[in-house]
Amino acid sequence: MQSLKIILPIALCAFFITGIVTNNIRKEAEKHLKNEEKITAAGNQQILSQQEGLRNSEKQRGRAQEEREFKHFLGVKSFEEFK
Repeated sequence: MQSLKIILPIALCAFFITGIVTNNIRKEAEKHLKNEEKITAAGNQQILSQQEGLRNSEKQRGRAQEEREFKHFLGVKSFEEFK
């Protein structure tokens, strides 16, 4: 009985300390997860921006090609010559 009086408070303290430590670990893990999500979001935004830039470049190349073909069709080097 005497050993139970000694062990029970120690066990309760260990239980509460474990809970506090576990809570702190969980909070730190959540912080790291939020930081990783921010990094991932920034990376995704950069990828989307690059893809948009590529699409714009492709459009510009297409327009330039159309202009070259039209100039070739007209047989002039520039639109100013056509006027």
